[in-house]
Amino acid sequence: MKRPKLSDFQNRQGQQFQVSDPEGRPTGTWKLSSTKSFDPPEEEGLRDLECFTLSFHHGANEILPQGLYALTSEDHFKIQLFAIPFRNDEMIVTIN
Repeated sequence: MKRPKLSDFQNRQGQQFQVSDPEGRPTGTWKLSSTKSFDPPEEEGLRDLECFTLSFHHGANEILPQGLYALTSEDHFKIQLFAIPFRNDEMIVTIN
């Protein structure tokens, strides 16, 4: 699996993603609500990494379990990401 890039998501902000668990069971839709870049660690070999956070909102109105999710955007971009719940309706993904 290749490392995700911020550019993979910036143009998809506001789009809905179809989401499924690792077994392929649909878990609903998530909307990419924001992207935020941050500085990489100041360590040799890590300084050139692109680090960012993605925030997704969902309509489940419950805290979803953290874990690996498969996401497919409206324009058929597919990726697997490890997401962590933030609130009842929000999941956060950090790439660092």
